[in-house]
Amino acid sequence: MNTFKYIAATALLAGTASPAFAEADTFRPYIEGQLGLAIPSDVDYNSDAVDAALGTPVDAETSIDNALSFGAELGLTLAPVLPGLRTSLGIAHRSSDFDDVEVTLAGASTTFDAEGDVSLTSLQGNLYYDIDLDSRFTPFIGGGLGMTWAKVDSPDSTVPSFDDTDAAFSWSLMTGLNFEVTDNILVGGKYRFTRISGFDLEGTIDPANLELVGPSLDSSYDTDAVSLHEILFTVAYRF
Repeated sequence: MNTFKYIAATALLAGTASPAFAEADTFRPYIEGQLGLAIPSDVDYNSDAVDAALGTPVDAETSIDNALSFGAELGLTLAPVLPGLRTSLGIAHRSSDFDDVEVTLAGASTTFDAEGDVSLTSLQGNLYYDIDLDSRFTPFIGGGLGMTWAKVDSPDSTVPSFDDTDAAFSWSLMTGLNFEVTDNILVGGKYRFTRISGFDLEGTIDPANLELVGPSLDSSYDTDAVSLHEILFTVAYRF
C-alpha cells in the first residue's frame, strides 16, 4: 500500500510539473515597453573647412540636457537553444535641449548659451542572458548592435547652427532585474550604456557670433563619439 501511495504521489507531482518544464523549453515571443532617463555626454566637434577659412583651429564642445527616454523591444526567448538566452529587436528615442557651447579659438575659450535640440533614435538587435535564481526575480545581462539617427536643429545664433540629420553605428551594454508578476507579465529595471560613433553634420557658422568679420560659412562638422547612460523602467508581456 505504501509503495502504491508513493508511486501515485510521484505520478501526480510529475503531471503537475511537466507543463511548467515543457513551457520553459519552448520559444516564447514577448514585447517590452521602456520609459526612463537618458544622460548624454558632452559632444566635441570641429570642421577642417572652418579651421582653414579662419586660419586657426576652432574646437567646440556642447553640453546637452538630460532627456526622457522611451522605447520598445520585440523579442523571443531561446530556451531550446540555451536556457536563459533571449534575443530582441529594439527601438529607443531620446530628445534633449542644448545647454551651452564652449568654443576654443586660437587657444582662448568662450562659453555661449546654446539653443536648439538634438534627437537620437536607435534601432538595435540585442542578445540577453537571464540568470536563473529559481525565484520570481531574474537578473540579466545583455548587449546590442545597431544604428542611431541624430536630428540636430539649432538657430542662427548658435555657434555653429545646425539643421541636419545623420546616422552612425551604435552599440549597447545592458544589465537589470525582472520580476515575474505572473507567467505572462514582468516588470523590471534596466541600465543601458550606449556608445554612438561620430556624426557628420552640415552646419553654418556666423563669424559675427565669434566677434569676427566675414561672411557666413557652410561646412561639414565631425563629432566625436557620443555616450548615453540610461536608467529605464520596463514592463513586458510574454506570450
